[in-house]
Amino acid sequence: MFKIVFKNMKSSTLISANLHNRLGPVLEKYPYLKRHRVTVTIEMENSPFQAGPDFYSISVMLTGKTFKDLRMKKSSDNIYLAVSDLTEGLTGYLSRTHERLFKNSRKTIKFREAV
Repeated sequence: MFKIVFKNMKSSTLISANLHNRLGPVLEKYPYLKRHRVTVTIEMENSPFQAGPDFYSISVMLTGKTFKDLRMKKSSDNIYLAVSDLTEGLTGYLSRTHERLFKNSRKTIKFREAV
C-alpha cells in the first residue's frame, strides 16, 4: 500500500507521478516489503516573515512485520533533489537490511541442515 500525503501545499499529480516512478522500483525490489504500509509525506516550509526560497521535506514511513516503524526524512530547497536523496538513502538502507536478513536466514538454514 503506497500513500502520498501533502502538507502545507496543494496536491500535485506531477510530484505524485515522480514519487511513484522513483520509489516504486525500490519498493518492488525487496519482496518482504509487499505487505508493508508505505506513507510518503511531502511538506513545504515557507516563511511569511522573510523572503527566500521554499524548503521541501519528504519523509517516508514503513510500517509492517519486518519494519515496525521505519522513518526516513530528507530535505532540500528543490523538491526533486529531496526525492532523489530520499530514494538513494532508502535504497542504501534497504540493501544493508536485506543483506543482514539474508545472512541471518542462511545461518539458520545451515544450522537446521546440520542438526
